[in-house]
Amino acid sequence: MKSELFQHEMTETSAIFGRNENVQVVFRGDGAFTDGNTINLPSLIHGAEVDKDTMSVMRGYTDHEAGHVKHTDFDEVNRFGNKDCINPDGTRNDFLFGLANAIEDIWLEKKIFNDYPGAEKNVSSTASAVNKSFLDRKDAKKLAKDWLSVLGVAITWEGRKDYDGIQHTQECLDLLDDDFKERLEGWVEKIESSKCTQDNTKLANEIYKEVMAEDKKRQPKPENNEGEGEGEGKPKEKPHGEDETDGNRTPEHEQTTMGDGEEQEAQKDTTENDGQGASQGDEKSSDAEANSDKGDEGSQKGAEKSDGEDGDQQGNGTKQSNPEHGDDTTEDPTEDKDFEGGGVGATNVWGQHEPFDHGFDKEVEKATKEMENKAQGGVFYKPYTTTYDAVITKDTFFHEEVANVLSNPNGDARYKKKLKQQTGTANVIRRRIERALSAKMNRGWDQGREFGRLDNKRLVGAFNGQTNVYKEREPMPEIDTAVTMLVDCSGSMDGYPLELAQEVAIALTEAIERTMVQYEILGFTTCITDYVQSPGERFKLKPESTDDDRFNDYARTGVLTGYVFKSFDEQLRLAKRAIGNMTKVWTAANTDGESVLWALNRLHKRREARKVLLVLSDGYPASGWYNGKPERIKAGMPEPLTRVMTDEDHLRYAVDRAKKEGVDCIGIGIDSSAVEQFYPDYVVVHKLEDLEKEALGKLAKALLGERYEVDNSKLLKVQNAVA
Repeated sequence: MKSELFQHEMTETSAIFGRNENVQVVFRGDGAFTDGNTINLPSLIHGAEVDKDTMSVMRGYTDHEAGHVKHTDFDEVNRFGNKDCINPDGTRNDFLFGLANAIEDIWLEKKIFNDYPGAEKNVSSTASAVNKSFLDRKDAKKLAKDWLSVLGVAITWEGRKDYDGIQHTQECLDLLDDDFKERLEGWVEKIESSKCTQDNTKLANEIYKEVMAEDKKRQPKPENNEGEGEGEGKPKEKPHGEDETDGNRTPEHEQTTMGDGEEQEAQKDTTENDGQGASQGDEKSSDAEANSDKGDEGSQKGAEKSDGEDGDQQGNGTKQSNPEHGDDTTEDPTEDKDFEGGGVGATNVWGQHEPFDHGFDKEVEKATKEMENKAQGGVFYKPYTTTYDAVITKDTFFHEEVANVLSNPNGDARYKKKLKQQTGTANVIRRRIERALSAKMNRGWDQGREFGRLDNKRLVGAFNGQTNVYKEREPMPEIDTAVTMLVDCSGSMDGYPLELAQEVAIALTEAIERTMVQYEILGFTTCITDYVQSPGERFKLKPESTDDDRFNDYARTGVLTGYVFKSFDEQLRLAKRAIGNMTKVWTAANTDGESVLWALNRLHKRREARKVLLVLSDGYPASGWYNGKPERIKAGMPEPLTRVMTDEDHLRYAVDRAKKEGVDCIGIGIDSSAVEQFYPDYVVVHKLEDLEKEALGKLAKALLGERYEVDNSKLLKVQNAVA
């Protein structure tokens, strides 16, 4: 499925049950998240093929987050995070909070599946991607032995192992200790008895205390000076940040931070085992210093966080791993090179890894980045967001200034005036179309039949006993066509161009109205920005600096506005007011490519066999975001962003897609010949009378379903020049 269609489907249908919970699904920026009402998915590039796995991952994330909206008590989540998960030094215990989130996930997913069984495969796809990400880590075996690092994700492995279509859960579970797996089974059984989010946070506290007690029990005794090798080695040091009187330590406080001399001694101990142990007094001194630094480490956790690697800062000169990748790119001097996934007891310390992030959001973000990396030629078109894009009708109360324009009563008089001024031309156009339809609908008789109506010309034969003396009407060709007129309402159309476009639209409307052809009239522009955004959001969509790094991969950051002057199902007498007010809605820019795709999506909802799209425009696309090289240089801006498709190329893509999907797309240049560079079939109209010439012939053939010759030599020249 094309990315635009998938994005349209997701925003229209949202989650399986999200519609019933007032859940809005939007595509914005490059992150996946939810605020309790809106589910945000990363913006998708246009023209990309979205494979089944990617669609399932995104649908699974959407279904899962919609489940949170329906079942999760967010007040309890906030209380738990702001009270139970706060450490004595004021930092948040992310380990405990992540544990509660994992328990809540398993609990609510079972509820989702009971109500909507179709969600199970979607959630399984997303969960399988998370499992695969864990297995792809180079340190997966070692990480799996650290209870404090994998407890949350391990609960999801156990809780999801029987989901329909789930993958890699057993592989992940096989990496765990037998003791750990046995406890997981009991913990997950307790989740099934939970009734609400409060029960889940209570269970999280119970499991946390149990694990911390086990962790404390497995810590080496401080008085034990025996080394771990065959000789007398250095005693096992306590994890950095552990309080001997308090087993409730957290992963963010448990990174082993060594001085230069201690690091060298630790490395030497792993290779030489020279039997030289450190004094017990030094060890206690190190522990005391570690405890004094607990607050500092907690406050620096966000800045130091690495995606699950061994301690972020272990001694002087140790390189950190890339936080965007789960695999180790550098060697850890304290890592056991011969580690084969053995048990973790007194010889291994828990909490030296960051807790593995089991959230679905990372998999969604990774899937969209993979789509971009596969983009043909490395160039793609991606809007920052479609969240604020608006479709306005005369009955829409989007903003009173906009609504009043379309519903202004003066529109009725304006329509009548325009129609009166063009009576002769409109009548000529209508009569020509009606004659074409009549010729198409003229039916002859199929004679010589053995059944049907008696043929008067074969009465003698009938008297003589012949059987083939009947006739039947030939079947009437069906006029099964839907037409969309899409009018450019940008600022450049103000004045004569939009007046002419309105005249063309009215003339075609009056001509088509008396036929069996179904039609609608749309308009497109940008703007309405000031009406829909907070100051913060307005800054995001209209950054002061157009070379802002945050927008390097976005072709459009403004807001699309579509107008429905007449819908397919609306009677003309009810739409005349909005059509009459067409000249009053012009605003800012015109993003032609996306607008053509919007009209195309509406056409595809129609059941008519033939579909025709007429685009009335006065020039080149101009979204307001200067991504074309000439425009940027002229405006004194930096060179264009290499990966962003220009407005012109995106319009060509949209028109080509319409053709491939069986829609006749005709460009009508309003006092401009620019359409010849984008539409294989086009006409140029400088005045209404031009419709009686070439334009009318092409329109009639399109309406009647007859193929016609297209002179697209100029378009080919432009495309060759661009290539």
